[in-house]
Amino acid sequence: MMLTFSEMEMDTLYARIGYTAEQIAQLQELSPFNPALFTLLSCAWGIMACAYLVWVRDCFRPEKAEIEIKSYQQRKAEEEAANPEEQPRRRMRLD
Repeated sequence: MMLTFSEMEMDTLYARIGYTAEQIAQLQELSPFNPALFTLLSCAWGIMACAYLVWVRDCFRPEKAEIEIKSYQQRKAEEEAANPEEQPRRRMRLD
């Protein structure tokens, strides 16, 4: 877009699009835009698009942490190993 707007006149661009001479004359009267402004807007749009892609790149990375499935016995053994001081007390039997 930047190359198109910086190298080509707007009249030529409208003619290649297929506008008639009357439509081109009306656009020149109504449109405050010129090729320099279109070039600047294209550059700004490109910078914003690149910034957006950098901002969302983290959404497309695979997760690093994998979920490990453990059985009840494994979890209980790990808990007991982590807390060795807490030994289960024997229950008193009331007869």
